Amino acid sequence: LVIGSVVLMLIGLIGFLCFQSQPLWTESFSINKISTVSKAQLVQKFTKARLLPRTLQGEAMGIELTLHEFNALFDDVAQRTLDAQAMLIPSPLQEVARHHDFIVLVSVPTTRTPLRKIIPNTWINLQTEWRVGPQGQVHLLKSTWGYLPLPVSWVSYVFDVVLQKYNIKKIFDILLQSISHIKIDQNKLAVRWHWNNALRVRTLAALFPGDNTERLHSYQLALGQQIESAKDSALSQGRTLSLIHVMRPMFKLAQQRTLVEQLIAADKIAKDGIPVNENRAVLLVLLAHSLGIDLAQYLPRTKNWPPSLAYHFTLRKRVDFAQHYLMSAFIAAVLGGPAAELLGVYKERSDKVAGSGFSFNDIAADKAGLRFGHRARYAAQDLQRRVQEGESEDFFMPDVTDMPEFLSAHDFEQQFNGKHFSAYGNLLKLIDNRVNQLGVLH
Repeated sequence: LVIGSVVLMLIGLIGFLCFQSQPLWTESFSINKISTVSKAQLVQKFTKARLLPRTLQGEAMGIELTLHEFNALFDDVAQRTLDAQAMLIPSPLQEVARHHDFIVLVSVPTTRTPLRKIIPNTWINLQTEWRVGPQGQVHLLKSTWGYLPLPVSWVSYVFDVVLQKYNIKKIFDILLQSISHIKIDQNKLAVRWHWNNALRVRTLAALFPGDNTERLHSYQLALGQQIESAKDSALSQGRTLSLIHVMRPMFKLAQQRTLVEQLIAADKIAKDGIPVNENRAVLLVLLAHSLGIDLAQYLPRTKNWPPSLAYHFTLRKRVDFAQHYLMSAFIAAVLGGPAAELLGVYKERSDKVAGSGFSFNDIAADKAGLRFGHRARYAAQDLQRRVQEGESEDFFMPDVTDMPEFLSAHDFEQQFNGKHFSAYGNLLKLIDNRVNQLGVLH
């Protein structure tokens, strides 16, 4: 009886220390203030600055945001991934210490955790304090779960385990190492970064662990052969070639290579990873060709590979559709569906206010590519088989001829906002239904 009472008291104490009825709250950076930030306009700001393509091209980059802008995005990502609340604030001691210390507040509802049945309607409140070094290095100083202090070493270990679980530990480390400067004060956050040649090589090595040069080489040669065999047809179509024409034989090769490699694999874990790596390699080679990227910039050992002929891939007779499809597929195959879905959400927001207009058919290509890449990762061998069965583009990409496109911000507002907002949701549901019916996904 005594032991039982002690156990109940300990459980009650842990519950009091670690779980709260309300999320963390900071008056100076309240949800009301960050909700006034237009996230669509903010994402469009990034798009117009061409941050991603310029970063990939090796430029030294930088951006400055107000803390309200940063927290609007930070909190939005937290909500979309975990229904959580999150924000970053400067440490109140940083002026005295002459360091750019900052505090990260994250509140996760137990409904999104395995504890939802045991402790419902409560919050897991985490508070961490960080220090920025002179070269942009970030170090964890202390951490608290509710009222309970946590050892820094333990928090770092758990964080690494989570990153390893989602296969993004190496990518995250490379991301941190690309940062050369971080400055945080009471009003703004400024970051500078440079994805140099050494980091490019490490990134590709992280995406394709082990010696993948031979794997990529095989697909680069196969792509060149497929394009060469279709040269006459491509010339008659304005130097363009349907993506499906090369996708089927490329995934046929992936299927053959998978079976051979699995025969000599040492254990089941290695066998399961083989088709995933083959599919990723196919998608990378196809995406690089679609975007006009020379893989030799990232893998020095590929500099003597024969280049592919300069014919553009098309999907539904559109070059941009093929690019949308392959980019989404590659991201999903590498990072998983949730990450690609989140990027798709922000791209959609950006398009709504883009000068070139919002196109529902672009969204269809993104969603179809996302689902394709998801199966390339989670049903790798089945996808290799299904691709062989597709004899037309209808098997891979939904019909979009009836979808509105190139809508200006004004036209979009008139047709799909306010009292017409349901029309926007209905079109997205229509796209999802059409993507769900694609033959390659069944």
